[in-house]
Amino acid sequence: MAEEQNTDTEQHDNTDASGDETLLTGGESAETEGVTSTNEGETLLTGKDETVTGAPDAYTDFELPEGYDLSDEFAEHAKAQNWTQEQAQRELDRDIASNSAVEAHEAKQADELKAIKQGWIDETMADKELGGDNHKEVMAGAKQVLDHFGSKELNAILKQSGLGNHPAMIRLFHNMRSVISEDTFIDGSTSPTGQFKSGQEGVIQRMYPKQAS
Repeated sequence: MAEEQNTDTEQHDNTDASGDETLLTGGESAETEGVTSTNEGETLLTGKDETVTGAPDAYTDFELPEGYDLSDEFAEHAKAQNWTQEQAQRELDRDIASNSAVEAHEAKQADELKAIKQGWIDETMADKELGGDNHKEVMAGAKQVLDHFGSKELNAILKQSGLGNHPAMIRLFHNMRSVISEDTFIDGSTSPTGQFKSGQEGVIQRMYPKQAS
């Protein structure tokens, strides 16, 4: 019985050894697979077909929005940057998008300013003193004051900014006209004699001391 037990033990040891050999074989297989994987990696690396290119000899036509003109300077710039056709097109698309945003912003600002200027005109016309039936006479008198005491530079500023239609500016010239005698505009004299209406000399003297002295 003891011999049989020893025999069983020996068989059991052989099975374990066989199992070790199986594991070893499997390890060798895994190692082989690892080598194969490495080889594949080397194959992919060495066989990688990625050609690094730069600017072409000549760019083909770029895709542009309708009505958009492209100068030759862009192609020259792209060439200097060594951009490929695709890179140049991407940069061009960015520039166009940026320019469009700027133009849209400027157009919005222009529309807002136009609305503000129109608002000044509407406010003046609605004013009981400056607008309505009085408007033509008020504007004629304001122009007399501006032409007499103003300058070409002031006229240009008022026209460019639209402030010439601002009710506060028109009221200023209108009030000045109301205290200045007609003789001032007929002979161009700036002497006090006959120039101011009664009680208004001090106003003009403070506003225009040289003219009223």
